[in-house]
Amino acid sequence: MSTLASNPRIRKMIHSISEIWFIIILSIPAWSMTSYLIVKEFDNFTFVLTLFFTIAIGLLIKQLFQKTGWISSLLGFLLSLASLYMIGALLSEYGEFPTGAEPNAIKMIIIGGTLVGTSLILALKMWYQGVLNMLAS
Repeated sequence: MSTLASNPRIRKMIHSISEIWFIIILSIPAWSMTSYLIVKEFDNFTFVLTLFFTIAIGLLIKQLFQKTGWISSLLGFLLSLASLYMIGALLSEYGEFPTGAEPNAIKMIIIGGTLVGTSLILALKMWYQGVLNMLAS
């Protein structure tokens, strides 16, 4: 009996879901900052951030085709720190609401918590897989 999960391509995609998630998440600000640099004005800070996002996306695409333990560990660690920072920022913004029961506060916690929580879980998964890959080789 052939199931969808037994298909090797589907299994590889599920195994690489962390890389796919962060390629999508990092592509959004990279595209926005690139268009800002081209259309509006050149800014050194925006240029450096765009360069960082482009390098990170390139490393993640490389990881899709050939997994390297130390790259997975490094990216997983950095992305988990960024996710923890974003959880702190989300909670700080939630604290700005007087009662915390406003519709916008609840919407922010639900949507932001889902996105940032998913990012944290997938970053930790990437870090864990990188450490296992380094220990295996």
